Amino acid sequence: MGVTFREHPKGSGRWVVFVSRGNWRMNHAVKGGKARAAEVARKVGAILDLVGIEGVAEFLRRGTRSANPVPTVRHYAAQWIDMLEKTDNKLSTRKMYESNVRIHIIPALGQYLVTELDYTKVKDFLASKTSDTYGTDRFRLEKNSAKYKNTEAKEKKYSRDTIRIMTMTLRAMMAEAVRDGIIQSNPVEGLSKFYRKRKKDREIKRADIYTAEELYQIEDVLCSKRSIFGEAYEFSLLMSRTGMRIGEARAVREVDVDFTAGTIEICGNIPSGHNEFEDSGKTEHSERTVDMSPELMAALRAMLSRRREEQMKSGKRPTGSPWLFYGLSGSYYDYGWFYKAWNRAQALAKVRQRSPHALRHTWASLMIEAGKNIAYVSKQLGHANPGITMSIYVHFVPGKKSGENDALDRKGIASFLHAKESKCICT
Repeated sequence: MGVTFREHPKGSGRWVVFVSRGNWRMNHAVKGGKARAAEVARKVGAILDLVGIEGVAEFLRRGTRSANPVPTVRHYAAQWIDMLEKTDNKLSTRKMYESNVRIHIIPALGQYLVTELDYTKVKDFLASKTSDTYGTDRFRLEKNSAKYKNTEAKEKKYSRDTIRIMTMTLRAMMAEAVRDGIIQSNPVEGLSKFYRKRKKDREIKRADIYTAEELYQIEDVLCSKRSIFGEAYEFSLLMSRTGMRIGEARAVREVDVDFTAGTIEICGNIPSGHNEFEDSGKTEHSERTVDMSPELMAALRAMLSRRREEQMKSGKRPTGSPWLFYGLSGSYYDYGWFYKAWNRAQALAKVRQRSPHALRHTWASLMIEAGKNIAYVSKQLGHANPGITMSIYVHFVPGKKSGENDALDRKGIASFLHAKESKCICT
């Protein structure tokens, strides 16, 4: 089953694309020779995976010389996703767009012509998503992983972030339709009311972070049970002592660590979503140099020294892996394994469960609370500007206790008034 192409009949110079899925069959003659047939087969394969047989039938029926040049959203979305493969968009961005088109946009809006998609239709689509739920069993079917096979399926509401990403995907696609001259203006504008977070929802609160004591308890468990947790202790220090994201920590190479300067160069990312290395940061400002704490430097030195000793004793050759942290085969450090190890260590330490991402928030919060320069903290985190950092960690900015509203009071006037209650000193 799938998409193939071949010369039919052989030696005739006539090339045909064959499509099959289940009991459904279609063949389509292609003009332009073998190269053109290969190109059409590749596009048809992408459309088949993305929007199914209906999209393929429409694509082959319309072709490039259709009397009606306006495609449906289903048809245009498939072409747009195919076009993105040729751009310099990050892999994680392309994967995000593809999944949102396939799971959300095509089922709800695919039947409309691109020119029929207006503000009202998009608004109704997003409004429905705010009340819709999704079944977590979908991930078992998509990933076909043992990780999801034994988990109970649940119904969950879409988060504001999920709806924001749906909107972003649709906006980017319709912006391309504007550039293609199919529509005059982008209908996906002014819809932030459906996904914008309230200010208080963006702020990190004390319950979201670890106290220093809690963090030390977990680290002690990871360090003392190295036979179980491997190098999870050092990996957790990499995040908790620098504030870097998990994908950034996984992408650190040995050559990025400068023990002389006490710094680490962050120039890549390995998102857990697609688990592939991206040679650029998560955002424009993510590529940066971060400082190591003395404890982190000592732990990493000891780890590398221990590795060399173990390799010499066992007689095994080094893996040749470029990564600072890696799996048994030398591939990327497995986030799923670390996530489970982190949860287990929290349970053993009798600390309330939080995700590993809380390590980044903990570093930032405690640094700000300790009075460190906000511009330095912001740069270390990879934020675009200190204002973003302030808005997230506002609860940890040091200041006087509430109620000390005495900036304009004259020195000693309160005690004077207390002693002379019956007199007015104002002149």
